Formats: sequence, C-alpha cells, structure tokens
Amino acid sequence: LIALLGYLIPIQVSFKLISVLGVFTLPACMYFCAKMLGYKTPVPEAAAAFALPFLFLENHSMWGGNIPSTLAGEFSHGISLSLTILFLGTLYRGLKENRLIALNIALLAAISLTHVYTLLYVVFTSIILLYFFRDRHLKSNLRYLAQVCIPAFLISGFWSIRLLTGLEYTTSYSLFWVIAEEITPPMIWPFFILIFLGLLKSFKTSRDRLLLLGLTVIIIATAVDIAGLDFPKHIDNTKVVGPLAKSLFDDAFHGRRFVILASIPLFLLAFISMKDNPLKYIFFSILVSFFFFSFAEQLHVIDIRFLPFIYLSLFLASAVFLDKLTKNLEARWMIPLIVVLLTLFWVNDHRALAKSIVPNPDSIIHTKSGLLDEILDGEYEGYIPDWIKWNYDGFESKTLWPAFKGVNDVVSGDYTDPRVVYEHSTHHNSAGTLRAFESLPLFSGRSTLEGLYMQSSPTAPFVFYVQSEVSQQKSCPFGHNYQCTNFNLDDGIRHMQMFNVEYYIVRSDLAKDAASKNPRLMLVETVHPYEVYKITGYDYSYVTVPQYYPVVFETRDWKTVSYDWFKRMDLIDVPLLFSGKLGKGDLNSLPHLQTASSLDAVGKNPVGVECRISEAVGRNFVEFDTNCVGVPHIISMSYHPNWRVEGAEKIHLVSPSFMLVYPTQEHVKVYYGSRITDKLGGLMTLTGLLILGYFTAVSLGLDRARFVLK
Repeated sequence: LIALLGYLIPIQVSFKLISVLGVFTLPACMYFCAKMLGYKTPVPEAAAAFALPFLFLENHSMWGGNIPSTLAGEFSHGISLSLTILFLGTLYRGLKENRLIALNIALLAAISLTHVYTLLYVVFTSIILLYFFRDRHLKSNLRYLAQVCIPAFLISGFWSIRLLTGLEYTTSYSLFWVIAEEITPPMIWPFFILIFLGLLKSFKTSRDRLLLLGLTVIIIATAVDIAGLDFPKHIDNTKVVGPLAKSLFDDAFHGRRFVILASIPLFLLAFISMKDNPLKYIFFSILVSFFFFSFAEQLHVIDIRFLPFIYLSLFLASAVFLDKLTKNLEARWMIPLIVVLLTLFWVNDHRALAKSIVPNPDSIIHTKSGLLDEILDGEYEGYIPDWIKWNYDGFESKTLWPAFKGVNDVVSGDYTDPRVVYEHSTHHNSAGTLRAFESLPLFSGRSTLEGLYMQSSPTAPFVFYVQSEVSQQKSCPFGHNYQCTNFNLDDGIRHMQMFNVEYYIVRSDLAKDAASKNPRLMLVETVHPYEVYKITGYDYSYVTVPQYYPVVFETRDWKTVSYDWFKRMDLIDVPLLFSGKLGKGDLNSLPHLQTASSLDAVGKNPVGVECRISEAVGRNFVEFDTNCVGVPHIISMSYHPNWRVEGAEKIHLVSPSFMLVYPTQEHVKVYYGSRITDKLGGLMTLTGLLILGYFTAVSLGLDRARFVLK
C-alpha cells in the first residue's frame, strides 16, 4: 500500500498515512462488525465509540493494536486487527445468510498477508460458527467456511508457501513474557462493570448468578493482590500471586498473568450460559485468545500478542450489554450521543478520576493538584500526543540529526561495499529512534548487520552476539534461546571480520576507549558524540577461503551447535558442515573432510594455499573468479535453499549460517533463484484470485437479480 500510494505522493507522506490506517479504521470496523452481527442502534455506535478506549490504552506499546503499539512500529498489526474485527462480523452474517463469500475471501486473504497472529485468532474463532444456525445442516456451514478459507489461503500462496517451506531458515521468537505492564488499567474499569451487570441480567438461574459473583470476587482479589507487584523497583509485596508465580515460573513478576488465568472460568461460564449467538461468538473468541495466551510458549508464539483480542472482544460485548441494560429507558435515541460524549470524556480524563479514587505514589501519570482543574482544562494527560509529534516530525528535526547525518556521510557507499557495524546505545534515540542506525542502508547506502525483521534470517542470533561484544549496552532479543556475552572488542573484531565489516561506529566512553587502544582499529573521523573506526589487517571480501578445511559435525540441531561454535574463539577458523544438511554422496565427494560429534573433537586441517579472488556483488547475486578450484570458498551471506550456483556442484550450509561452495571452475556465480514450491505458491495465488473473481461475479449477478425482482 505504501509503495503503491508512493507513485501518487511522496513516499515519506505515503508511509505516514498508511502507518496510521489501522488507527483510523478500527472504529468503523467495530461499527460494521456490530451491524453484521445483527445488532441495531445503539450497539454499533457504542462499539465504534468503545474503540477509542482501546486505541488510547497507554499500559502497553508492544502487544499490538493501540496507538502506542502503532507508534512503536506495529502498524501492519493495526491494519490487520481492523480487518479482523470487520471479518468477525461479515463471516457471521455471510454464514447466516449464505452470502458475502467474495468479501470474506478478500478480507481473510488480506488478514493472512498482514499478520499471522490475527490469522490464528480468526481461523480458530470461526470454528464455533459450524454449530450455529441450527436450521442449516452442519455440512452447509462447513461448505461455506471451506469456500472462504481455501481460496483465501490460495491467494496468500505466493507468500505463505515460501514462509512455510523456509521456516527452518528463520529464527524463532517464542518468549514467555514477563508482563511489566498493567493488564487491567483504569481505562477499562467501566467496561468490566458493564460486562458484570450485563451477565448478571442475562443469567437466569440463581446458580449462574452465584457463580458469577464468586468468580468476579476471585478476579478482583487477584487484581488487588497483583497491585503489590512493584515492577520498577522489582519488589514483590503480594500475599499470594507473587509467591505462587515464583514457585510455578521461578519469577514473582509472572504473577500479572494470573488475572488472565483467573478470568477463564468466568468467560467459560458466559459462553456456556449465553443464549444470544453473537454474544456466544464474542465470548468464544475470548476463550480462543485465552488458549493461545496460556499455551503460547508451547506453540512457539508470543503470549502478549493475544491480549488485544481480549480487550476488543470485551469492548464489543460491553456495547451489546449496554443495549440490554438500557432497553426500557425513555429517549433511547439519545443513547449513542451520550455514549460518545461520555467515552470521549473518560478517555481524556480517566487518569485524574482514577488517581483520585486509587492513589498510586509510584504512578508515572502526572496530574494537576485539583481534580476539577484536571477535568476543566480539557487537556489530554497521556504520552501519546508527544510520541506522535516525535514520530512524525521526521529525522531532520531531531537534535542528533547533524551528527547522525555526518556519520552516514563518513561511511557512505553502496551495498557492494563491506558492511558497517554500530554500537547499540539508548542514546541513539535522540536521532529519532533507538534503532536509527538500522536505517544505514537508506542514509549511507551501506549494508549493516541489524535489521527490522530480525526473525527472517538464521543469522540473527549471531548478529546480536556480535552486538553484545562491541556495545556497552545490548538488546539480545533472542536471549531466551541464545545467550549473549559482555563487551569484548577483540573477539568482536574477529567476528566482524567474518561478516566482512569495514567500519565500526562507537558511542559510549567504554567503546571509544577500547577502540582507541586497539591496534586493529584506525580512527577515521569524530562526529560528536560518535567516532568512526576502520577495521584494518585483512582484505575486505564477501568471498573467502577458510584457514582450515570444514569439519562435518554430526547433529540434527545445527542452529544450537553453530551458536556454540561461534562462541568458541579457538574454533571459528574451522567452519562446520552439518551431517543433517549433507546429501548421501557429499561425505565421499568433498575433499579433506573430517567428522566430529563434539566441539572439543573438532580437528584442524590447514588448507595451506594462497588464493586470489576477485568478486562482484549484485542485489541478488555474488560472482567471483578464483585460482583455487576445488578448495572450499565461504560466501558471508545467509544461507537459504533458494540460492543457486553456477561453477560449483551445490551450495552447502556452513557455520555460522553462511554459504560454502567447492568451485569446479575458476568463475563462480551464486544467485538467488526460486524453487518448485515458490512456483507452486504463485500458481496457488493465481487460482485463488480466479476463484475470488468467480464468486464476485456470482455475487454481482445475484445482487442484480434481487434488484430486478424488487
């Protein structure tokens, strides 16, 4: 979308507009979802209004969907979330009336191409629809879902098949999240009350009402106890939650998840007892979110990503219960207006109201001395406006822009040049973002190691290990599986050499002092507060001949072995091949191979030749001339099965995650191609689009027929 719109307007403007698309479409999608579920005024209007408390939640900026998450870069998730909410309604209506197939195919395909978590949520939530609409046969419901899901999957084939067949060459980011943020912030308190009152009114038996009261007391008691977890000071003042979390998860601060776990029985009761199909559908979606949240680590997904679905489902249910609770009121036509005004007031001033009721001396919320002053000033007291201004002002307006631009000018070049590495530092935020230097390719033209979508490459853990060696601070995002190290510039230089790094940008005093004393680093320029050093003592090249012949390591877990090898500085000159990645004839056909089943058993067999290599690097290829035919050559780029070679028999995966070839001629070309699965994915997409076109034509024909009949 950004690229397409960029043909009409400047690409920077296009980026900014599309990045907020999810924010501005969510209220409309909530409105139409409620309409499609069959609800009439005031439910759709209230649902749209209740999107605002969700968007303005400031308790998190990483879970997804709200404005802070969008500002943190999760705008694709925000767009996908809006489409997901709309799809929940259109799928329900379409299945009920046996129509809207084309629309639902298009929506589901768009969801699958924008975010995988929303796809998991809607696919599993839709299962309950098989058992709705008892006037229709189960097979009819199954047929409808198949008519929607299969073409949608086919349309995404050009991307999904590549993803599924290449998962081994990505880096998993499944993490048992320590939730430092409030799960039940004051913003959503009124909606809990609406849910409680609505359920109390809907339950018809004394047993259900007593269960509701008991389960609600448990949830409130859990939430009150959780308030004793002081995360900034890392102090556990809880009575039950903290000790229980400590015994179960070895960390008291996992206790915040207990309010989610304590809520499961209540919403299971609501799902079982509810007679209203749309409400049952909403509560089932909450149970689906609970399931993924509870078993995220086992499913290799991130648990917190499923909390936004719970919030939005609660807001949607609140709109429905608001209608049920106000059924007998006079002047119901005023309810939408009242709801919108009260919601705007609550979003704007709930902090002051909540703080006046529940004082919190450790709160980061800064309010005026008087509650009335706080309300009458009309100001929004949260951090969102400042963050919006910070994000959309642009790099050029930041105080660090002259230095940031100066550093990029010093190292300027293009992608054919050696790489550039920078020290990780929170001080980069003064340039616009902590991750400003990930934009080195944009501003300098040069390649670097860290990048936005770090999970897309098997090389990511090694990149962040290097980061921890050359930085006083470290991010280590994969530390739960791949532990990082501490500052060690000597080891870092050797590792940077493996990655063909020429320049090293430093920020901290620790790194500057170490760099100035290191004989392999030459100061190129100082651009306060940065220093740029050049790594000396080797020939920059993406293609190299290793000092020792590769050793075949007997393992099926090549990623773990390779990471352990990377940390062994005494072994990094001995590249590893992996038995699970070699063909049947490779062991016999490749020269000078030794085997090992442990790193301590890895032997060193010197190559013992001097090779002359000249290389040319393109956007999707590397070609080189060598006088060392038959000798192993390593290409310092991430391995993927799509790489093809001319001038060698095949490409081998070699530690850490690079490519290795044995040239059979002096000229070798390695290029990125396609596999049969890629072509299959393209064919699937074409087939899916044809099916979508067919259902669109049928739908238009039916609509025309209905119009004529009317």
